[in-house]
Amino acid sequence: MQEIQRLALRILNNSLYNYPLDKDYRIILSLMISTIHFYFTLKQYEDTIMIINNAIYLSNKYCCYDYLGNLWLMLANIYEILKDDNKAKEY
Repeated sequence: MQEIQRLALRILNNSLYNYPLDKDYRIILSLMISTIHFYFTLKQYEDTIMIINNAIYLSNKYCCYDYLGNLWLMLANIYEILKDDNKAKEY
């Protein structure tokens, strides 16, 4: 069951990352944060980091700076869970 959930979330993430360029990215970033939450609850930390990095990239590229602080905080928390203190302090 967990593999099916993981596959469904990966498809969702790919769909979100390839969202049409002429749309409002604040909506997509909100959906990406919800996806991050689901990956995190499944303890798929590597996938969660990948989605967060995609969201940070989109935030920077399309000037949606409202989300950057929260995304950096999420990365720091994940790196603390993974016991990577250097990366946790970076964020």
